[in-house]
Amino acid sequence: MGESAARRRAWLLLSALVLFGCGEDADPEARSLIQPGVDVDVQGGSIHGEAEGSLRVFRGIPYAAPPLGDLRFRKTTPHPGWEGRLDTTAFGPGCPQNGNSTLNPVAETAEDCLTLNVWAHENRKDDALRPVMVYLHGGGFVSGAGSSPLYEASRIARRGDVVVVTLNYRLGALGFLATAELRAESPDGSVGNYGLLDQRAALGWIHDNIAIFGGDPTNVTLFGQSSGSVAICAQLAMAGSRDLVARAILQSGGGCADVRLLEDDPVTPGGTLGLGESFVRATPCADAQSPVECMRRLPLGDLLEAQQQVPANLFGNRSLGPSVDGVLLPAQPIEVLEDAPEARPLLTGSMSREFALFVVGGVVKAETEADYHQLTLGLTGDANRAADLESVFPLSDFDSVREAVVTLGSEAVYACPARALAAFTASRGAPAFNYEMRASVGGLAGAVGPAHGLDVPFVFGTLDASSLLTYDEQDRALSDTMIELWTHFATNSAPDTSSGWEPIRRGTLVLEEQGVRMVEDPSAGRCAKLEQLGLVPL
Repeated sequence: MGESAARRRAWLLLSALVLFGCGEDADPEARSLIQPGVDVDVQGGSIHGEAEGSLRVFRGIPYAAPPLGDLRFRKTTPHPGWEGRLDTTAFGPGCPQNGNSTLNPVAETAEDCLTLNVWAHENRKDDALRPVMVYLHGGGFVSGAGSSPLYEASRIARRGDVVVVTLNYRLGALGFLATAELRAESPDGSVGNYGLLDQRAALGWIHDNIAIFGGDPTNVTLFGQSSGSVAICAQLAMAGSRDLVARAILQSGGGCADVRLLEDDPVTPGGTLGLGESFVRATPCADAQSPVECMRRLPLGDLLEAQQQVPANLFGNRSLGPSVDGVLLPAQPIEVLEDAPEARPLLTGSMSREFALFVVGGVVKAETEADYHQLTLGLTGDANRAADLESVFPLSDFDSVREAVVTLGSEAVYACPARALAAFTASRGAPAFNYEMRASVGGLAGAVGPAHGLDVPFVFGTLDASSLLTYDEQDRALSDTMIELWTHFATNSAPDTSSGWEPIRRGTLVLEEQGVRMVEDPSAGRCAKLEQLGLVPL
């Protein structure tokens, strides 16, 4: 197989990764809720999990009512409960999505998908409540599920002595469709963002139930990658969610400033409402008296087919995604956080060559100067701002257009906004840490280098989850280090100081196969120039 064919195959296999003081002990009464064993009582009824060594694992726990029938395209509602003891030894289906991924598969999907999974410890009554880590999966808001083999949380739960939760939330049009009709029928005027409301419902369930599993409801860390990080930004900005979160870890999520606008979005003409109308036109309900009521009765397959007709964004992703609707999200998350009474501790960073994945797959063209100009215009939506962006990454500084595009995209979209967000958080008096991961892995899917999504197996310790990736002993040691850093932060609002990881004002921690080291400025001044030009929105 030629190099270009191998790279294209690597892209196809990786596509689902792209598609894009709170730590105090809980109330003593909560300790009495800790139940050893695999049969426990939660909101809704009794559940039966399974023992896996020292862990107790519960899969497919319903946290909200199935969003079926009249509940399609509506806000999340409480689960009515169940009779008898519910078996939770198998994952629930993922939420409906187009296609699948060989590297990050979702075995089964269904609209009845609002479930979560808990990795808890075998507890004694005198055990202290453990920190809780809640993972929001990536996938561009169109793919993924909490049941992915990459998110199997046994290793991180054991090694970090934490309780881990993964979950499903509605995706694509089912999770984020916004139309004028939907807005008109909403009692408070909010529209779309149903997937965000699912996540908030899960956080509420965790707050009310996690002590039963030995987790501390006052010590919850949200962590996520790519669109999962964007969702965390939204949760930190949403009334009703923020107080349920003690701290956050954002992997490859940018800077909490890129949620699409409902209307008049500078990069997406028509914003989320415009994309929503394009979706409706692609369904058999376009000419119905009430397209929304018609779509609530449509077979699921018709909706998934229509989703394929939504215009793709710069990254080839046909996601409707969350939007600033003026109610649930009154403004960009970073703008809301600027006015928040206090900042949450933050750990944030990116891969050193995030954009290589998009370039290798041909989603972002990077062969000619015209391709380069098209990228800068697509990122900014304005010719003058595009010229400013190009002044920071002039083609003359790079050996090829491809290298310029990879560096520009990796820094302007991911690394620099992440650094700026950490600096902003530190300026508000909260602990904030920044990293850059430069580790490369072997195998066909690792051919793209330290690109978007390849940090996830390191954080979970799931290095053997896919035969498409291969690792050596240095990689495994780095995975252990990252688990320790991530879980130490979740416990103490700071990584393990023995690693040498200093707060953002001291620089960025570089994660490599050879180990970790502090670097003052991995971007060689380019992030500072972007900030001076107003191209990093903080």
